[in-house]
Amino acid sequence: MVVGGIPISYRQPDEAFKYLGASATPWRGLIEGVELNTIQDLIDRVKTLPIKPMQKLTLLRTYLLPRFTYGLVTCPPPKETLRNIDSTIRSGVKRILHLHESTNSAFMYTPRKQGGLGLLETYPMVYLAALRNETKAANSDDIIVRSTILNERSSKTYGTYAAALRLPWPATSEQIEERKRQIKQGYKREWSQLIAQGQGVEDFAQEPLCNAWLSRSDLLRSSRLIDAIKLRTNTYPTRTIMRRAHDEVSPICRACGSADETLGHVLGQCVTTKAKRIKRHNEIVDLLKDRLAATNRVLVEPTVEYNGERLKPDLVITNEERVIVLDVTVRYENKSFLIEAAKEKVDKYSDIANKLKRSFNASQARVVPIVVGFRGALPAATVAELKQLNINKADWLTISLIALRSSIEIANAFMDS
Repeated sequence: MVVGGIPISYRQPDEAFKYLGASATPWRGLIEGVELNTIQDLIDRVKTLPIKPMQKLTLLRTYLLPRFTYGLVTCPPPKETLRNIDSTIRSGVKRILHLHESTNSAFMYTPRKQGGLGLLETYPMVYLAALRNETKAANSDDIIVRSTILNERSSKTYGTYAAALRLPWPATSEQIEERKRQIKQGYKREWSQLIAQGQGVEDFAQEPLCNAWLSRSDLLRSSRLIDAIKLRTNTYPTRTIMRRAHDEVSPICRACGSADETLGHVLGQCVTTKAKRIKRHNEIVDLLKDRLAATNRVLVEPTVEYNGERLKPDLVITNEERVIVLDVTVRYENKSFLIEAAKEKVDKYSDIANKLKRSFNASQARVVPIVVGFRGALPAATVAELKQLNINKADWLTISLIALRSSIEIANAFMDS
C-alpha cells in the first residue's frame, strides 16, 4: 500500500513496530518496557569496545541507556521488571570497571558531584517521569486529552506507580519534583550509613572539584581510575576487607604486623609506607609555597622555639599586615577525622603564631590548617582557607589529585611488596 507516495509496510497482528519511539503491535498496542536481553547485549558490546572504562561508562550513561527511557516511560513495566533492569545495568557497569560485586548500589546512584558514579536508577525515575507526564496531561487545555487521562483505569494504574514511590495520587508537579529530590539525596545518605564502604562519604560531597575524576577521563589513567573507585568505596583488598568474605584471613598488617591492615593504616600509619606519605605531603606544600611566594614572603619549615619546644610548621607567610602559620596534613576520611585534624593544627601552632606576630610587628596572626583527605576530599574549611589565600580552583583540583594519585601509588606499592 502506498499513501501519498510513501509505502506503508505490512505487519502481522503480533509483529512489533516503533511508533513515536515506543514499541507497539497492531493488536496489543503499546508494549511494556524492554527485553532484558537487549540491555545485556548492549552492555556486552560496550565492554568489548577499545576505549577507556570511563568512556564506556559515559557512552552507556549519556547515549545508549537513555534510548530505552522513552519506551519505559510511555508504558512502564511492573516494578519487579524495572528492578531487574537496574540489576542488569549495575552488574554490567561493575564488569566494565572491574569492580567487585559487593560494591554498593548507593555509590553507583549517588550524583557525581557528591562523589558517586551518577547512574540513573530506572525503577523510581521511570515512574516519576510517567507520573509527571500524566499530571501535565490531566491539566491540559484539551478536553479530549483530559477525559482520556481522567478515567478509572488510568487512575488505578498511575495510583499504583505513585504508591510504589510513597506519593499520593493525584499528585501535584511540586510533590513529584520534591520526591525526585528526596530520592537523589537518599542515595548519598544510604551510602554514608554503610559501616565499611560508607567511610568519608560526607567529606567527598563537600567540594565537587574533588570528584572531577568521576566525570573527566583525562585526570586518571584507566587502571588508576579503577583503583580510585576501590579506595573511595573502601573495597580495596586490604586484609580487613578480605576477612569480611573469608574468616580465615588474618586482619593483621602483612608488612608491619603491629595493627589491623585497614585502608587508613596502609595510607597513613604503616611504617613501610612512610617515605611515600612524606612525598605526598611535600608535593602539596611545594605547590602552595610556589603560589604564595608570588605575592608574599614565605619561610619554609622555620624552627620556632616556644616554652622549650621547637616547632617547625610547613610554611610561615608574612607581609606588612599579617603572619600566617600554614601546616598541611593528609588524613583518612572517616567520621570527624578531618575536622579533628584541623583543630589539632590550630591548637599546636596558635602560641607560636602569636610569638611570630610580635616578632614581625604584624597586626594579625593566625594558623591555617590545610587538611586534605587521603582519597582526595577537600573539606569546606580547607576550601575556605584556600580562597582566603587566593589559591585558584585549578590548584584545588591539583591538590586533591596529588592526594588521590599518591594514595593509589602507596596502596599499590604496599600490595606489591
